[in-house]
Formats: sequence, C-alpha cells, structure tokens
Amino acid sequence: MKLLKNILLLMLLSSSTDLLLAQEIAGTANTQRITYITGKVDKKVKHDSILLVLQGPFFSYGTMHPEQFSPGTLKTIVNKDGEFKFKIITVNSPFHISLYISDKRDTTFGLLNSCGDIDKYLIEAGDSVHIAFATSSRTFTGKGAALFQTQYQVEQADKDRKELMSDPTDALHHNVKHWLARKDSLLNVKLNVLSLNKLELSSTSYNIVRGDIISDNRFAVYNLLYSCLPLFATQGKIPPDFAVVFDELKGRPDYIDHADRAALSPKYVDYLYNKLRFEAKYKLLLDSPSTHFDHNLCNDINEQFDGLLRDKLLAWWLYDVNSLNRLQPEYLANALSVMKTPNFIEMAEELKAVFAQGQPITDYDFKDAKGRTVHLADFKGKVVLVDFWFSGCGGCINVAKGLPKVEEAFKGRNDVVFVSMSIDKNKNKWLRSISSKPTGIYYTHYTTPTTVYLYTGGTAGNNPFIKKYVPLGAYPFLLLIDKGGKVFSSTPPRPVGEQNQLALIKEIKRALDTR
Repeated sequence: MKLLKNILLLMLLSSSTDLLLAQEIAGTANTQRITYITGKVDKKVKHDSILLVLQGPFFSYGTMHPEQFSPGTLKTIVNKDGEFKFKIITVNSPFHISLYISDKRDTTFGLLNSCGDIDKYLIEAGDSVHIAFATSSRTFTGKGAALFQTQYQVEQADKDRKELMSDPTDALHHNVKHWLARKDSLLNVKLNVLSLNKLELSSTSYNIVRGDIISDNRFAVYNLLYSCLPLFATQGKIPPDFAVVFDELKGRPDYIDHADRAALSPKYVDYLYNKLRFEAKYKLLLDSPSTHFDHNLCNDINEQFDGLLRDKLLAWWLYDVNSLNRLQPEYLANALSVMKTPNFIEMAEELKAVFAQGQPITDYDFKDAKGRTVHLADFKGKVVLVDFWFSGCGGCINVAKGLPKVEEAFKGRNDVVFVSMSIDKNKNKWLRSISSKPTGIYYTHYTTPTTVYLYTGGTAGNNPFIKKYVPLGAYPFLLLIDKGGKVFSSTPPRPVGEQNQLALIKEIKRALDTR
C-alpha cells in the first residue's frame, strides 16, 4: 500500500518514542500538533516496557489483531521509577491509540493480545495526558484527561464487555426480544455515562466516542444475529419472533449521520459493514431460503453510502471477502469503478496486484519437518495448492480432512504439489499437529504422506509471506499457484464436503490444462 503508507506515514525521529503520523481524514488541516502521553506504572503491576499502537483505518473484533493496518507501534522502556513518555506528531485531528503494559503477545502467532490496558482510546491532537496505572484502576491528569476519564467510565459500565457478551446463543433463541432489549439497555447505560461528561468534551470527540460506544454494542448484536442465519437457512424458515426483531432493527434510524466525521471511525465502519452483511443475507433468506450467500456487497454499499465513507466500506469489504477466499475479479472491478479516495483505491489496487490471476508469487523460503530449507521457487513447473492453517483452528481441520480425497485424484502425478503451510509459532506444536499418528488434541492437520509440510520458522503471522498473502490473518486460506509460479486462483473451493472436493479437483485440473 505505497500511497497509504505515505498518508499514514511513520517516521521515527530522535528517539524510539517519537512518531510522525498523517491520518486519512478528508478536509483536515495539515497543521501538525504534538501530542504527549506520559504515565507511571505502580510497582505492584508487573511491567518492563510500554507499547503504544496507533489505530489504522480499520478495526474488527472478529478478524483483526491490533497491529493490522496500524501506521506504527512504538515501544519504550519504563524507568526505575515506573515512568514512561511518548511524543507523537500528527495532523490536527483526533486519533485512536492502545497502550500495553509489557509486550503481551500470544504464543500461537506472536501477535499482540486483542485488548490493551488502554484499549482503542480516542485522543485529541495536541493533548498531553498522564496515566497512572494501579493494580485495578487507571487515573488521568493533564490536558485531555477528561476525554480519557470519560472513556474509562464507559468501559467500567461493562468491564471486559462481560454483560455485552454474556448471553449464550441458547439465551438468544429462547427469547430474542428480551435478548435485544438487554443489549439496548446496556447501550443506553453507556450512552448516559457519556452524556454526563458531554460538557467536558469537544463536539468532535463527543460524537466519535458516541459512535464507538454504539459500534461496540451493535457489532455484537449483528454479529450474533448473523451467526443464526445459516441455521434458519437449513431449516428453510425464519422463526416469527426473529423476523419481528430483524424488521424492527431494520426500521430504526441511523445512529449517526453518514456525513458526520464520527461515521468514519474504524469501529463505526466495522459496525456498518456487519449491519450491511446481515441485512443482505437476511433479504436473501426472505427471497429464497438457501445456505448460499452472495458476498457481493458492492451495490449495497454504493446505494447507501457515498464519498469517503463509501470508499472506506468498499475497501474493508474487499479485504474481508479476500480473507474468506472469495475475492472475485468482478468485486475488485466494480469497487474500483466507483471509488474516488486515493488511499482506498490504492488498497484495492494492491489486492489486485497480489491476488489477481497471473500475478507472480514472491519467492520465500520455509523449513520442512526435517529442518530442510524449501523455496516456493523449487516447485516451478508444477501446480501448487497452498493450505494456510494453525493448530486448533476448527475450519482448518475441516479443510485438512477434505484434502486427502483431493490429493487422491492426482495420485502418481509429479506436476501437482500440495503444500501444508503452518503459521504456528511453536515448532513442537506444529510437528504434533502433522503427525501421522496423532494423539489427544493434536489430531488435526496430517493429510497424506506426499503432502509437503512447511513451517514459518517461528515467525508465525509476522512472516512477510503470510502478511502479504493472508493480510487479515483469517484461516484457513487456500492459494492455487500455476506452473509458472503465478497466482492461478485466490478463491479455490475449500474441500469441505464431497461437492466442494470435486469443485477443487476441477479447479486444479483447470490450472494443469492452462498454458
């Protein structure tokens, strides 16, 4: 994303805690402001460093880790008195940050935990906020403290989102009207907390935080309702009480005017996208009950939105469908035909440059189960199906179970290679997962003796090949490479069920027959 990187510019200055960030906000003056974030960590809180992650243009609770799309992550050492300091130079507009006490990365991917100790807080450019971290509380002083304190109070109204996420699916099915009423009530509680602090905030910050509160709640609502739709498709009908709730939600007015700056907040964009996705699938079920869902939301987005918000939603939709192995060429063409915002056009063009048929695959090297180095270029002259996965991924297991039947169709041929690409950070976990004699929880990903099992050498999701070809980190992901070492398809069928296995076999044969 060359242009995006110029707009979301990361420039380290005299120390590791200085940052120059220009944000993608239309109509914002180019005047630069210096923002300070300082703090002190109580001795009772385990710490060695502080990480600051700047929020990029997108955020999703479901599919993204905190550093995806981030213009920069900064790290500073806490001094002997527990103090730290960050200096950030930005354009004159609010932005979101997360702070992590120590470098908290999971052992599977080596990625930051999804929630920071200060999690996606809005800050005004030019503020100077001091944060005191105690074992069970946070206090804020300095310019901009009221904005942080307000977000903290909102957060405490449902600590760790327990109430929002507490209802299991069976509670929703038992009484969906009551379930929605509880979520509405929780939303109102948080909005009331914000309202009590309105006079202490700028109108811009108030509106953005309001949008973030709404997004957090409504994302959870639409995400869970969306998960019910496949069941209703299988049953061939939508229960009447669900239909009433669905129609009521659709009839509610927009929470924020689409022309408002707050609608561009990464969280609000994700909420709007999930709402669009739900409404499109619900309409499909009303017209013709089916488990099939056309993921082409381009017309829906284009009809309901315009300008920067439309382009941002289109870019997010393209990345999302790509993560599902469903980025069709016409999706890119349709989106690019209406997009006007240069940085989001650049994002779409980059997806096209990476995943369009005929694009060269960048060569990388990996390790096999015996520790030998294997280059993707070693397979040139052969059709290669790459299966990206990690241990414990349910969808990945389903793909692995279907691959042996696909490989069987090409038994004895030396012009087809099946590559099993693990992004496990722990080598031993990977080796247990590909054992031909699995035990316990590690039964999963062994397919056949002829499969080429590769490993990213502990780099996991930070591996440059993985970051390029699985940009949202959503698994499983399949990639079909032609004999010339170029992309043949980034949308090969996942071999789950006999019909999809036959479809994948057909796609591989088509790649073999293509000159």
